[in-house]
Amino acid sequence: MKEQEQRNNIKILFDTEITNCMELSRRTGVPKSTVYRTVYKLRNAESIDRKIGSRKQRQIKANNARSLVSLAINNPRLSVRKFTCKFNKRRGLSFSHEAVRIEMKLRGFTRKVARKIPMLTQTHKAYRVDWAKSNRCRDWEKVIFSDSDEMSIWLAGSRVFQEDNDPKHTCNLAKGYMEEKGIHRMDWPACSPDLNPIENLWPWIKREIDLKSPRNLNELERELNELGKNKDLPNFKLTDCSKDKKRSWVRGDEQPVKIPRPDFRKPKIMYTIFFSSHGIVLQLPCESGKAVTATFFTEQVLPNLIKNIEKYRPKAGTRGMKILIDNASSHTAKLTKNFLDIEGLELLPHPSYSPDLALCDFWLFPKLKSAFKAKILTHYKHSERACTSTSNPSPKNSTEMCLQAGGKVETLCTCRRGLL
Repeated sequence: MKEQEQRNNIKILFDTEITNCMELSRRTGVPKSTVYRTVYKLRNAESIDRKIGSRKQRQIKANNARSLVSLAINNPRLSVRKFTCKFNKRRGLSFSHEAVRIEMKLRGFTRKVARKIPMLTQTHKAYRVDWAKSNRCRDWEKVIFSDSDEMSIWLAGSRVFQEDNDPKHTCNLAKGYMEEKGIHRMDWPACSPDLNPIENLWPWIKREIDLKSPRNLNELERELNELGKNKDLPNFKLTDCSKDKKRSWVRGDEQPVKIPRPDFRKPKIMYTIFFSSHGIVLQLPCESGKAVTATFFTEQVLPNLIKNIEKYRPKAGTRGMKILIDNASSHTAKLTKNFLDIEGLELLPHPSYSPDLALCDFWLFPKLKSAFKAKILTHYKHSERACTSTSNPSPKNSTEMCLQAGGKVETLCTCRRGLL
């Protein structure tokens, strides 16, 4: 609501003998300061309209504003700070960043992030439209989709357990269990509580428990569980990764001692996943550190895929099934094409630079990433189970998935530019 409308609403209620400012503010939803000023003017028979020229004058005049617009057109990617410095240097002025930002807003300029689109040439766009038209009447329930993407999953195997030499921590039974589960132990010097970060946490826990004043063991256990779920940790740092602890005293031109950066890059596990509207058809872990070649694809991946297809389609087998994969070298190699021809599987062509037409990119990968977000898995096999449970669509999601694929193709058929 504009200021003039607010004042008019206050005047209407004031004329109906509602003169209490608090009541006027409650009924109109206008701040009390505005109500007080308006009522003061009404009681003194003054006009409630804005006075001409009462608004703050613009600092940048018309000739400088034209230069500002010209500079913005020629340098669209400059930040506000750099843009202001360049403008002041060119014109010999000293305007603030805020003044320049306000003037640009009044001139209709705003800073926006460019939308990312595929790197498409005119040939790519034409091919996308042709591909969409040729697959316009495709039954997407008979298509198997596959693609590759990277997702970082933190495994508990990359974490280390620090204990305080308690007998129950150092006994053979505990050590054997940790080795079996792949939990790595960190040695700790005796009588050194200052080297154990958890010692910083106990005072905070004790203060919080004292505030709750539990009366029995059950209440104490409940309060400790609530503290464990609390994400608002105290301000102090539990580890020595803070900048304060990395600073050191040095003389003159001496350089501080370098601290090695911890290596969080653990060996990655890549899965080859094929899925259809019925769920995951094949989920196969690839050997770590090795690329997926055409030989591996035809000897390990595709034979397992065909076996799984025949399991849930014992009568029809691979008859009528199509595979939609991207244009990776292992997918388009002659060895792969010959294998698919022999097995009677049709390979749908995929337009280049078109992740928006791949169901993996706009349906599967977002679901997987949201499922794995903020999760810590104790073993890589757990990621396989989570992937299976997440990617197996329900009947409702299955229909939605096929409708999305068909809808994008239908939209692209009616689009002249080859862009969705």
